Amino acid sequence: MEKLEDYKEDIDKKIKSGFFGSNDIISSYSEIGLDREELEGYVKQTAQQHAAAAQVSANLLSLQKVFDELSAEGYITLHKAGFTSSDAYEVIDEVLAETNFKPYGYILYNEQDLNRCLDDGELTLSFGAFRDTEQTQSNGKNKAETGAYFQSKLEEAGFVVDWDGSPDRKITLLGFDFKNYFDGTDWYYTRSLAILNKKAV
Repeated sequence: MEKLEDYKEDIDKKIKSGFFGSNDIISSYSEIGLDREELEGYVKQTAQQHAAAAQVSANLLSLQKVFDELSAEGYITLHKAGFTSSDAYEVIDEVLAETNFKPYGYILYNEQDLNRCLDDGELTLSFGAFRDTEQTQSNGKNKAETGAYFQSKLEEAGFVVDWDGSPDRKITLLGFDFKNYFDGTDWYYTRSLAILNKKAV
């Protein structure tokens, strides 16, 4: 049987992200063979302690505001878009399949990006521009120009941005204080989807 001790660091990061409820975490880790009773006790106690001491950081609230504004302009914006980059593209496909508006591009971070940020205080953001297809449209900006626009929006919000203008390099937010706790706030793709669908009306 797998040992809880070997997974505590990963579980703690999921709790600190504020994106996962206790029941979701318990269900996920019990599937890999952890003792459910021990797991449930640890997750619920740790989550309660974290929620009692944590608040959403100013950095995360600012990023949420920038992302919401960009969604209102026609971009897909995703918090915790899957675990890896390939997962993130699957989430983008879900948005494209459900939205009534043809978006111009996307900006996002995945769970790996978030975990690294919790360790080193740097949040990396993937981005891209769309071309004219049945599900997307171009607003005349290529990928580098889209990245430069995102950079300007982030800097206007007060972020310190590290990006050299290369379309092949991620945008990095330096000194990012990521603090959050689970309170039922919608951080998933449905948040951006709802804003894009309002734009389509």
